[in-house]
Amino acid sequence: MKQWDVQSKERRRRIAAGSSFASGKAVDTNRLAEFLGAVIRPGDRVCLEGNNQKRADVLARALADADPHDLHMVQSGVVLPEHLDLFEKGIAKKLDFSYSGPQAARIARMLFSGKIELGAIHTYLELFARYFVDLTPQVALITAVSADRDGNLYTGPNTEDTPTVVEATSFGNGIVIAQVGEIVDKVPRVDIPGDQVHFFVNSGKPFYVEPLFTRDPAAITGTQILTAMLAIKGLYMPYGVRRLNHGIGFNTAAIELLLPTYGEKLGLRGKICTHRALNPHPTLIPAIETGWVTSMPDTCSNETNSIKHRSQDRSSDHSLRASWQSAASSPDEDVGLLPKPSCVPILERLSQTTIAVSWCDATAGHYGDQIWTAGIADRRALCALTGAYIHRGDAVYRPRRSRTQLPANFDRMILASALPQRESVPATDTVVRASTRPASHKHHVTPIQQPDVPAARKNTEAIQRLQRT
Repeated sequence: MKQWDVQSKERRRRIAAGSSFASGKAVDTNRLAEFLGAVIRPGDRVCLEGNNQKRADVLARALADADPHDLHMVQSGVVLPEHLDLFEKGIAKKLDFSYSGPQAARIARMLFSGKIELGAIHTYLELFARYFVDLTPQVALITAVSADRDGNLYTGPNTEDTPTVVEATSFGNGIVIAQVGEIVDKVPRVDIPGDQVHFFVNSGKPFYVEPLFTRDPAAITGTQILTAMLAIKGLYMPYGVRRLNHGIGFNTAAIELLLPTYGEKLGLRGKICTHRALNPHPTLIPAIETGWVTSMPDTCSNETNSIKHRSQDRSSDHSLRASWQSAASSPDEDVGLLPKPSCVPILERLSQTTIAVSWCDATAGHYGDQIWTAGIADRRALCALTGAYIHRGDAVYRPRRSRTQLPANFDRMILASALPQRESVPATDTVVRASTRPASHKHHVTPIQQPDVPAARKNTEAIQRLQRT
């Protein structure tokens, strides 16, 4: 005859085995590894909570010291070293997951070496859905801010997928074990009811948080800036994208940083990126402070304020914030004062009024051998070579243009006085094209000299005539 209570009986046996290591639902911290060995069976599906940020780090370390084997780990994030130590020690065998982050290289090596049997790499939503279907955990190891004696859990501002994990496990006759930072008489809010939590352990400290959303703006590459500009002008602007959830990579961080500057120059404030649904990224602070963001989820407010206060404590951020405000309030001035590109080698002197430049900049692309002609500055700008101020009337070089060709960096200039005056130019500043040519091709690099100002004025007048026609 079919027995319909097999799973519930098995859960009662596990609870009875674990109760010898606990007082009520509170597990003795010193015997945590033994406790896990008592309630987890070989071959169990185990969900070790690790999502976008928070980690059950104490439970992960204890599990790595326990003695079950051949476990099937089903968890959204594999981030801590202990997550993979389970496979190194033979405690775990199979893995279904969504994200590996800092452990990506190690997990790849272990997959190729056969130490991990891969079930699948899922999207988050697919994995969470399958917790209720065919990947239901027999044991879930989760984390929360605090618990009361009855096992009611308070998850604080970082709930994420905890309710999904708990409901799938508890309703599927599994065991839910929580790591909490403290035990209190009454939790501020019941996020997970105690009847779904079978045991908890007091770690005595906050759970580990992986700072996935911190992206150092200094590490954003020129290519990522260019991609961000393409996204803003080519996608967000024509389609009026106002409600969005950015990911956590450098590409989206670049978009957020460009909103108060490049986005403002395009006149897009209030037209794009106004309603955000995301964990707040530090790179979003300039957009928040300059009024770009209309709304964000309330659950993010505490973290947003914390990030803003930390940023305000750094004096360097005050000057950076001032530059954002200046750029936002004076878009025309911003066009003329574009920053100095990271790489502008002067290749050689071609004539008295022309030079060859190798231009590389995220906002204006790459020109390996671009001709620049002498002229007179008709507006205030910054020298693309040195970053020095250029005043109206200064002798400068700028990209050559015609009726049919207008380079992307047409508005950039180099001060004539900034060019080297000697025959030999340091390798860090100058790359001589002759060195890349065949040996049979004889070429002499002439010294770069101050341009002939009358000739420069003549060039400028010619360009202006072309523009008028």
